[in-house]
Amino acid sequence: MALFGAVDIGSGTAVVEQAADLTAQTFQAFLTRWFAQYPTQPLVVICDHAKIHHAKGLAPCWAQYGDRVEVWYLPAYSPHLNPTERLWKWLKQTVICNALHPDVAAIATSVEKFLAHVATVPEEVRSRLCA
Repeated sequence: MALFGAVDIGSGTAVVEQAADLTAQTFQAFLTRWFAQYPTQPLVVICDHAKIHHAKGLAPCWAQYGDRVEVWYLPAYSPHLNPTERLWKWLKQTVICNALHPDVAAIATSVEKFLAHVATVPEEVRSRLCA
């Protein structure tokens, strides 16, 4: 299961999408849909050192939104600086830890339930991700 995610720190809204795989193309498609949800607001994209975040194919995407999108590349081995990593940790603690899922479909269902819950508790999202 491949997930892309972004967090609106101001509202506590998490945007998460499942993808077939993690590639520069699927990352760019996620970014395009995410940016469309915030058509005028300035955005900060926090990236780690995954290959897809540094792909040359993303240059047109960054250029297209360059006037309102700022990209921050984190230092190596610093997930603690990325609020979205806290979302993934919360997801793993809630869905994966101490749980036996019979198959990948059951995991996907549990992830979907978790994300539906997250959408209803923006204050908890802010509390967990901005601490």
